[in-house]
Amino acid sequence: MFVNRLPGARHQQTGVALVLVLTLTALLTIMAGSYTLSMRRELDLVRNGRDHAQAMALAESGLHYAQLMLQINDQLKRWRTDGTEYKRQFGNGQFIVKIIEETGKINVNKADVPLLTGLFESSGIEDEEEVGKLVDAIIDWRDNDEFSRVNGAEKSDYDSEGLSYHPRNDLFQTIEELQLVMGITPEVFEKIEKNITIYTENEGIDPTKASRDVLMAIPGVDPEIVDTYLADRDKAAQDNLPSPAFPVVSDIPFEQQSDNVYSIESTGLLSNGTTATLFTTLQNPKAKSRGPYAMLSWKKVYGKSKKKSESGLATARRNIVMSSHCSSNGLLCLV
Repeated sequence: MFVNRLPGARHQQTGVALVLVLTLTALLTIMAGSYTLSMRRELDLVRNGRDHAQAMALAESGLHYAQLMLQINDQLKRWRTDGTEYKRQFGNGQFIVKIIEETGKINVNKADVPLLTGLFESSGIEDEEEVGKLVDAIIDWRDNDEFSRVNGAEKSDYDSEGLSYHPRNDLFQTIEELQLVMGITPEVFEKIEKNITIYTENEGIDPTKASRDVLMAIPGVDPEIVDTYLADRDKAAQDNLPSPAFPVVSDIPFEQQSDNVYSIESTGLLSNGTTATLFTTLQNPKAKSRGPYAMLSWKKVYGKSKKKSESGLATARRNIVMSSHCSSNGLLCLV
């Protein structure tokens, strides 16, 4: 028997089909958009990785170029080791290099109370009580006894703080080890890191190689004298002349002898703004016979963020005991 379908039923079926088509179209659009976004992110990651690799290659080129320039005997052509900035263009970018001789830094194994105090004060730590605690804690860490200084910290103090390690009661083996000292927070360490060393035998500093912060650490020094001296030193560098003598009399020893150890900061910069920086500490071959240079420390920093970094030395942390770590030449060990 033949039955006529009602017009309303046909319209209802057409409406259901339309809803299904629209729903399917929306789902496909969402999937396509998600896939496109995912691919775009992947492309950005690949591009960023490529740019960082190129920038780091430039930084490494700057490091090797600096090593070459340190070997030149002609003092007029040899790169200076007082932090003078050198730039070289290469391909679609450039590298920027600064070399600082370690004698221009403060040796945390040798410096006495006045210079250590000046180190923290010139780094922006103004609280005298806090500075006193930091200085005494450093000296208690490196001395060979268990007697705590007035504001210092020895084994019992570390136990009372719930720390799983104690002072070495010996010299610092790396500057990163300083972060284990009570009171040396990551923020404090970041302020002083570029101004300290363990690689010299000097109790004082070499003013002809020192940064402004290091010069300002000299007790009683006048900031205007420091700024004038730095301007004169820069002028001498531009004129290829020897650095002038520091015009200040102080109880801090001014020692202008070379230990052939250099900190090199080499930054690779691409035309699109991507950067990578390589921080290294090298020992000159004149002091060691093991290869062209002895690599004492290294650290890589990608881009403008210090969080994306790799370090060639064991980073001291407060929640672990110091573990064994040695550099390839055996000069640096945490035990």
